[in-house]
Amino acid sequence: SAGDSTYKVITKVMNTAGEYEVTEEVKTAATDTTASVTPDVKTGFTLNADSVLEGTVAADNSLVLTVIIDRNQYNFTVVTDNGEEAITTSYYYEEAVTAPAEPTKTGYSFKGWDAEAPANMPANDVTITAQWTINKYTITFNTDGGSAIAPITQNYNTVVTAPAAPTKTGYTFAGWDIDVPATMPAEDLTLTAQWTINQYTITFVTDGGTAIEPIVQDYNTAVTAPADPTKEGHTFKGWDKKIPEIMPANDTVITAVWEVNTYIATFIIDGNTKEVETKYGEVPVAPEATKVGYEFTGWDKELVAIGVD
Repeated sequence: SAGDSTYKVITKVMNTAGEYEVTEEVKTAATDTTASVTPDVKTGFTLNADSVLEGTVAADNSLVLTVIIDRNQYNFTVVTDNGEEAITTSYYYEEAVTAPAEPTKTGYSFKGWDAEAPANMPANDVTITAQWTINKYTITFNTDGGSAIAPITQNYNTVVTAPAAPTKTGYTFAGWDIDVPATMPAEDLTLTAQWTINQYTITFVTDGGTAIEPIVQDYNTAVTAPADPTKEGHTFKGWDKKIPEIMPANDTVITAVWEVNTYIATFIIDGNTKEVETKYGEVPVAPEATKVGYEFTGWDKELVAIGVD
């Protein structure tokens, strides 16, 4: 109509890429009147201070009202609780959010996040924190034929009590191939016992017979029996216990068993012979010596113990 002019209303609304999407509208109003626009600023947006929301309608149609609506940015923070710094990323409102990778933590299993990561950024800051379950690990003891030791299964990083040393017949425990850890590591372990073979001694007591050197050698090795000892006036009957074929896991004392020899002492009485059995080391018991018309005055040799010079 006569006396009216036109003016423009330009609306710029920022999208999730941070770029403005522009719309333009032409309106009519009486010349020299005041025109204004009321912006529709929704949650998640902010009116830009450079907006021009009112002005006087000019006859040359030069009035331009501008509505600039910025899309807000919000922080998405991921707390991994694994010793690493928290990661904060800024997103525009409603922008697609990149889901965080599943974190790792020594000695723990990832249980999930305390809150679900948003698919699109809401109109507020968001923080999600990793939740963890502590892992259990096992230390297994391979005693290599020694006494059994129960495995230790417990939580990561808890104090480990070393077991008592195992035992093994014929050997001395020399430690483990890996030290027992002070705290449970973040892995299963197998520790293997180390052993030093023992030496044992077989001692021979000949009880006055010829000496026999003791046998000193490693456990479970073949034992060579010594030659029999000898003893004057005695016959070797064997040992009080069997000489082992292999070295046992203990020192052993073996004693010779002897039988005293018996000898014949011959006495001649007036042409007659009489024999008397006498054990070695004993004095023969002389028979009674008589002769008609004679008095016995003794023997031609001194009676001494058999075997004594």
